Formats: sequence, structure tokens, C-alpha cells
Amino acid sequence: MASAYSVNLALTGETVATLQEYGFSLYGFRVVAGSPGAKPVVWFQTSQFELTNTISWTEQYEAYTSRSSLIPQGQIDTAASYAADLGEVLQVNNPMGIGEVSEVGGTAGAICIVNLTSNRFTCGISQTRPDGSSGPICAFPLLGNNMDEIIPIEKVFLMFSSIPLNTGVVLEQGYGPGILIDLTGVGSRSVTYDADGGWAWADQADWAKSYPPNQNLVPLLVQPSA
Repeated sequence: MASAYSVNLALTGETVATLQEYGFSLYGFRVVAGSPGAKPVVWFQTSQFELTNTISWTEQYEAYTSRSSLIPQGQIDTAASYAADLGEVLQVNNPMGIGEVSEVGGTAGAICIVNLTSNRFTCGISQTRPDGSSGPICAFPLLGNNMDEIIPIEKVFLMFSSIPLNTGVVLEQGYGPGILIDLTGVGSRSVTYDADGGWAWADQADWAKSYPPNQNLVPLLVQPSA
């Protein structure tokens, strides 16, 4: 059964009014580990805020291939996407990026994408968003006759920004105040946000860390494989 996670986000009435007045959205990103060259992708976006907001999701993944270019602000279109569990392998056996998922030959805790063609692709994993849809959380270069191993990490990065961003877009730089939340071993965390004071959480414990705008998101959200 897929694990469920949530982040409880508390806002004051003044902050809700300020976010709406100035057109802010909340953007979500997932953390993964893998080979060099990977980029983070905007996972979800919402501009609907209340005093108490629950952001919830489950660990349901898909492995995808794409012909989209892996460039900053580039939109990743997942033309071929397949449900995949940790430990499984997407074997790409068609020059259009089509393949099939196998339970054999994988790595525990990871989703592997093996390219059996000589064509280059962009690839990665998608995950169910809080609204129930699915979208990419990362993008990796996949060379011909090569393999990418992608390990989801139980961390989520949240960022408020007034700059419009589409989900599925490659983003290397933060455009607003963000917070990295570690959910390893727990199902839920609670944080607060103030339009002027920024992010806060109980006792400023080490399971979270806030980041200023212009943060380089690549090393933060795409960690090297062990």
C-alpha cells in the first residue's frame, strides 16, 4: 500500500489577504537522488489559500520518457508514462520512447529507466499531486544504451512566489521564500508562513530549513546517489 504524507500549513488572515492581493502561488517540489545532469521540475501549484491548508499526497509513481529538451524553464511533456513501483525498471525499447515496466533487474528503493535504443531522451519519474493528478518531479538526461537510477527522497520543498510558473517546468532557481521539509519516518509535518516574516515551525527543529529567494534549487532538490 502506498505511503501517505501531508504538510499542514497555517496562515493568518492578513497573510491570506496579502497573498491573494499580490497574486502569489504556492509551488511544490519533490527531492530525488540520482546521476549528474538532472534538474528539478515544478510538481504542483495552488493559489487557493485558507487559514489552515493541508497538502497531502501518496507515494504513487510513474516512470516517463520525453522528447522535451532539458533546459531551464523548459516544459517537460511526458509522452510515454507508465505506473512503476520502487524496485522496478522501465525498459525503453522503441525509438519513440515507448517501453514496458519489469519487476526484474531493479534496485531496491529506486526506479530505473533503461534505454535499449541509440536515441537520447529526457526521462524521470512522476508522482500523484495533492489534487489527484500526476506530474513529473524531476528530469534526467537519458543517453542511448544507458540507464538512469532515480531514488525518491522523503522531502518536499515549498515556495511562495508571485512569478507565474507552470507545473512540469524545469526550474533551477528559486523565485521566492522556500522551505525544505523532511518527512523521513513520519507521515505529517506542520509549518506556518507569514507574508513578511517568512516560514516558521515548532522549535525551529532540524527537520526543516528555510531558504531565501534566488536559491540554487539543483543541488538542494537533486542529490547525488550514494
